[in-house]
Amino acid sequence: MGYFIVANAKQAIRTPPKIQNNVYTLEDLAQYDGKKGDKVYIAVKNTMFDVSASGAYKPGGSYSVLAGKDCSVALAKNSLDEKYMNVFNSTKLEPSEEEKMEGWFIFMKKKYPIMGTIKDTSSKGVSKESKKDQ
Repeated sequence: MGYFIVANAKQAIRTPPKIQNNVYTLEDLAQYDGKKGDKVYIAVKNTMFDVSASGAYKPGGSYSVLAGKDCSVALAKNSLDEKYMNVFNSTKLEPSEEEKMEGWFIFMKKKYPIMGTIKDTSSKGVSKESKKDQ
C-alpha cells in the first residue's frame, strides 16, 4: 500500500494500488493459492488481484476457498461453493447478481493491487478443473 506525505506532514493519503499489465490463464492463477508460497491471488471479472496481505485468503482463512481462482460468480451469488469458481466467462447472471459482482470488483480495485488479467483460453471460458466439477 503506497502513501505520500501531504503539506502538513501529519496526514498520509493512500494511493491507488499498483496495476501490472500481465496476462494469465486460470491455470496460472491456480498456482497462487498460498499453498506453494506466500502469494495469494484471486480474480474478479477477469482481473487478477494480489490478496496476499489478507490472512482471510491464505490457507485456513475464511475465504481460502477463493484463493487461486476466479471467484466472480461466487461473489455475485454470495456463495463459497466450488461450482461457482472459474466460470465467469460461461455463466449468465441475473441483473442483481451482476450488480453484486460489480460492487465486489470496485471494492477489490480499491483495496488490492491488480496483478494482471485472465485470458480465456478455453472454448467455454472455464478451466479444466471446473469442467470436471460440472
